[in-house]
Amino acid sequence: MRKNIGLLTGLISYTYSRTFSRSTSLLAGEQINSGNYYPGNIDIPHSFVLSGSVKLRHGWLFSSNFVYRTGRPATFPDGSYMINNTIVTNYSQRNEDRFPAYHRLDVAFSHDSRKSAQQKRYDVFNFSVYNVYGRPNVYSIYFIRDNNNFYVKSYRLSILASLVPTISWNFNF
Repeated sequence: MRKNIGLLTGLISYTYSRTFSRSTSLLAGEQINSGNYYPGNIDIPHSFVLSGSVKLRHGWLFSSNFVYRTGRPATFPDGSYMINNTIVTNYSQRNEDRFPAYHRLDVAFSHDSRKSAQQKRYDVFNFSVYNVYGRPNVYSIYFIRDNNNFYVKSYRLSILASLVPTISWNFNF
């Protein structure tokens, strides 16, 4: 749903979609997930976006954007065992696990100095904050076996894992 006209504008969007893959072969060793369907690498069932802006007085505009997505599928280690004094890692079925859900909130204040739509020279000042609540959304997860330890440790990598403020000033002439 979208509202384009008026002092308050915005959109609400929700998508539910699934993607499954299957790899079949006559040779059992070449089959993935025993030839059964499994979530594809881009399987993100839930996606929600809420965006809005409010025109304030004297050329000021407040806008915000909230994004939520289900975490993408992954295959994680789920155990270890020993064969001939060698530690071997066992993995779950293909894409049986998921990364944590991704979500963030962005906000912005901007000022447009135009007095009319025909004005050719004006400036726009913008102050915005990306990821307002500083959520460390997971980009990747790494697994490391430490010092021939039987257990595997996980490490999460987040990109831009804090709030990011920006300021810009644009001149149009």
